[in-house]
Formats: sequence, C-alpha cells, structure tokens
Amino acid sequence: MSEAKKLADGTLVSVAGQVTAPPNILGANIIYIAGSGIRVRLAGALDFPTLALGDIASVTGTLATVRGEREIKVARALDLAIAGRAEPKAPLRIATGQVGEKLEGELVRLSGEVVETSGKTFFIDDGSGPAKIYIMDSTNITKPRTRRGDVAVVTGIVSQFDDTYRVLPRFQEDLEIGQVTAARSLPRTGVGYWLGVLLFCAAALIVFEILDFLVVYCRKGGFKN
Repeated sequence: MSEAKKLADGTLVSVAGQVTAPPNILGANIIYIAGSGIRVRLAGALDFPTLALGDIASVTGTLATVRGEREIKVARALDLAIAGRAEPKAPLRIATGQVGEKLEGELVRLSGEVVETSGKTFFIDDGSGPAKIYIMDSTNITKPRTRRGDVAVVTGIVSQFDDTYRVLPRFQEDLEIGQVTAARSLPRTGVGYWLGVLLFCAAALIVFEILDFLVVYCRKGGFKN
C-alpha cells in the first residue's frame, strides 16, 4: 500500500505504476495502477492519452473517498503521463480470506469452491473464508454458468463498496470455472487443501501397514493349507 492512501481527502498526490485496468473496463473513466492501492478517476470531458494494459503511467490529482474506496481525481489531461510499457503485471496469488483493505486496488488471483451464486455475483471459498466476486456491467463479461460445488479461478482487482470488499474481474478470461480447469490451476492454499493432503497421507500409511502385515504373515506361512 502506498503512503498516499493514508493521506486526507483533498490532498494533492502523485502516484506511478503499471496500468492493471484500462479506462472504462471497471467503470466510466476509471483506471487502476498497480502498487498505489488507489482507484484513479479521469475527468470525463478531457482528452487523456490512450491507456492500455501494461502501460507505465503517472498521475497527479486530489484524494477522495467514494463509497469507502480511496480514489484520485485527475482533473487535467497534462496530469497523466505515460512513461513506457512493459509486460502486463502478474496478479498476486492470494487465499480467498485475504480479500480486504490491505489489498484494495491490487490485481489478485484466487481460487476456491463456489459456495453461493446470484446474478452478477458469486462467492468462492478455499477454506480460509469466502470472497465476493462481482462482475460489473461495464466489463461486458458473460458470467459463466456457476453452481455450488464448482471450483473457480478468478483474476481481478480488489475493490471496496461501503463495508464490503469484492474482486472485480476485468475480462472474460479472468474467470475460469469448471472442475477440470480449476483443479489444474488451484493454488495450494486454504484448510481444504491441507485436509486433503492429511487424508491422503493417512490413507497411504494405512495401506503401507496392511502390505507390511501381509508380507510378514506370508513369510511365517500364514497362507499354507
């Protein structure tokens, strides 16, 4: 989280980083820049430089808080500059229970079992706590068919709305839902994963003990008629 995020509303600040959500994907004239933890709102009537995923951008504007989320309001076109371009930033791999204030504004990737689904929203849980996934209309993402028990892998921006934190997918490919795909991509986090490992080890130990007993038994002539 940048120091700028801790400052009071109305403070003039400058931040720089890689664009992780270009304009108009997660709202009209909204962009996200990695590392700042702050949403950026560009004044709608101005002719800003064209921004793309991976651009290195710097912005200057005033801090505000909108529905609980910090944002920088950029009022002049000359207050946004593009310094270069790089490969799009890889998302931070997190557990579902980590979605919250510390990751606000960051690009993350998480996975878990679908535990609730309704409309444009669904929740996933890897055993560390449920995470809300919300598909904004501005993304034009078609929500895949989701059912409780499906396993989902999601990439998106952590956003606050009042007292709720959610992950906002940006593109259709940010959503992977289905047992086969998710099983391949599921990060090894959460209570469910380690419980599975424990059960596997216990089963392997039992099989080993049975085989060892049979070997000893046979050596003693236990199967003679």
